[in-house]
Amino acid sequence: FFLFKNILMAGFATFETLNTSLQKEFAKRCVTELVNAIENDLFPSKEFEKIFGIGLHQGPATELDGMHLGEVVFNAWISVLKYHGVVNADDLTVSLLRGTIKSDFRKWLKMAPSYYTMVLLKRYDEITWWDDDSLNKIAGGQQQSDSSIPTQSNETDEETVFDAKEKILITCCQGQVNHTVICNYIEREITAKQLAQLIARGAEAPIPRLLGLDLCVVRKHDRLMPNILKDNPPAVYAMADPHSGLAGPPWCAPGIGGLGSVDFILSDGRNFGIVDAALLTDYLDKLMDLWGDDRPTSHLNPNAFQKYIRKRQKIVLKDGTSPMTSGFAALIPFDSLDQVHIAWPRVKLHSLKKICEFE
Repeated sequence: FFLFKNILMAGFATFETLNTSLQKEFAKRCVTELVNAIENDLFPSKEFEKIFGIGLHQGPATELDGMHLGEVVFNAWISVLKYHGVVNADDLTVSLLRGTIKSDFRKWLKMAPSYYTMVLLKRYDEITWWDDDSLNKIAGGQQQSDSSIPTQSNETDEETVFDAKEKILITCCQGQVNHTVICNYIEREITAKQLAQLIARGAEAPIPRLLGLDLCVVRKHDRLMPNILKDNPPAVYAMADPHSGLAGPPWCAPGIGGLGSVDFILSDGRNFGIVDAALLTDYLDKLMDLWGDDRPTSHLNPNAFQKYIRKRQKIVLKDGTSPMTSGFAALIPFDSLDQVHIAWPRVKLHSLKKICEFE
């Protein structure tokens, strides 16, 4: 990477003799670096990150648990490119060559509602570490200043940042009154503003994080049953410690009463419906049986979870009329399994390594 960029930068030193194919080659290489970083869930190398406004440990701390603003930028790019698919690699390459990447990124953020993009839109002007030198050379000296692009006065207002019609699906997991009644799931739609408000009250689920999900769990505190809150196994499983398999207070409260109802939300703004909640809970329920002397490491990764989802789907395809025979996923109607929002695209399955599966 160092050598590649140095060679290209040497060519950029004299715009008069620069071959435009070199600009295109470097723009494509930069985009490839970003796309690969997103797929691997790793920050781009230092030689490329600031071309996209990204910076590990860069910028002021934000309201996202103290995450630095440069790190929020990376997560916002994930929302734009991976989860919402606002643009593709070719669009990004064209934006770099036109010199409009800064203004385009601000526009794309509005089309990819998530907590990261909402925070970034409010603090976009604080990104002061763009690699303007490289951006100017990629664009042949024609990079547009973001400040030169006219914006509306209410651009960063929380109620107008995203399209009012844009809704995000979340799932409420109602607690169970007794141990013979499986928890009930209820879907509902919220706005991006409501998403931010709920996440501010919630907590990150540690085990789902290892499975590749930015799951936030928000307690609802049932007001109708203040003294006898319902037990809620799905929420307790999600909030368990990955090392011990046990959840601490307030998720596993001692004494009389349980946890009550909770909302399951994906912090990156993706939909999380009943099918997603039931599949995740069923997987976690099986994990709970594996904790003992050893931590079930082989199951605590995205590959293992995606394998499980595909295995469940294969079972369904064999007989589309028969219900699942066990687990929380038995709640799921078979015709809705195609609507699994937390499943990776099929094209990524070819790269999954072989792992131990549940029987």
